[in-house]
Amino acid sequence: MARLRQADLQAAFALVGDAYAATTVDEFVACVLPTLRALVGAEFASYATAGPGSPPANWVFDPGEPFPGASTIFSQVFPDHPFSAQITQVSTRTLKLSDFVTQRGLRQLRYYDETMRPFGANHQLATTLWTSSPEPMGVGLGFSRERGDFTERHRDLLDVLNPQLARAYAAVAARDDLHVAGLALEAALGAAGRAALLVEPPGVVVFATDAA
Repeated sequence: MARLRQADLQAAFALVGDAYAATTVDEFVACVLPTLRALVGAEFASYATAGPGSPPANWVFDPGEPFPGASTIFSQVFPDHPFSAQITQVSTRTLKLSDFVTQRGLRQLRYYDETMRPFGANHQLATTLWTSSPEPMGVGLGFSRERGDFTERHRDLLDVLNPQLARAYAAVAARDDLHVAGLALEAALGAAGRAALLVEPPGVVVFATDAA
């Protein structure tokens, strides 16, 4: 971790605080993805979710979809990605594409032709946030750029952030689920004009019906 600078750690701590402050998963993604993209010097960033051994889904891209139909194509060809097996295992190790394939070898792959070449990407870095409630689920964060491989400092930064962001994601997802449950409860009780509160430890009200 000696490669990390004080500015890196300050930015990491600030990001973790902002991530915990998110009230929904969508807010978490909107906060984390562009900030990490800037911190590692990427041109594009992606978010997706996956269970162990299953392909990623629910894609989100920053600053936007890199090419039309990217979400569908990424999911279809992901099994051909050089480190797909590692990403879909319960591992938090940050990976660089160059850990597995040379630039010459990369250009011979279907994955490169269909998902990287269309928007000029030649280098990738990825980390997976794993949550365990109620079942293991991976939150994949990927970063791409055209020129210059990502450095070991970038890897170290994501390694430091990974457990903190995983805990933040789990907390935000739990609040999000409670809110959805609260909306269902409000719909069920609304006609009768009854009140209800949803409270999470240590006594924080996360949802209240209008009658409450």
